[in-house]
Amino acid sequence: MSSVDTFPLDEGPTGVRGLAGNVRDWCGSPYPKRGLAAGIDRLVVDPAWQPAPGDFVAMRGGAWASTLRQLPVAGRFADPPDRRYSTLGFRLCRSLGGPGPP
Repeated sequence: MSSVDTFPLDEGPTGVRGLAGNVRDWCGSPYPKRGLAAGIDRLVVDPAWQPAPGDFVAMRGGAWASTLRQLPVAGRFADPPDRRYSTLGFRLCRSLGGPGPP
């Protein structure tokens, strides 16, 4: 594993770093088979959603052991929320303002 500062070119347009390797990101949002509801400018995720047995949680990005096809930052994957992998982690983040959950 490498520090996010190891590769200075690995920075997205919003300033997020370290998305091109290390681990895939486990997201706190559902991955329904039918898809998410679409709003005017974003997908709509119910903030009160809690996974139930059989539900899947979204995972995004590539990891150190990914194949070339699985590496893109925009890659989407899903698994039950109780699965654990050495190639799966998460980020703590919050909005710096603008529209979004309170």
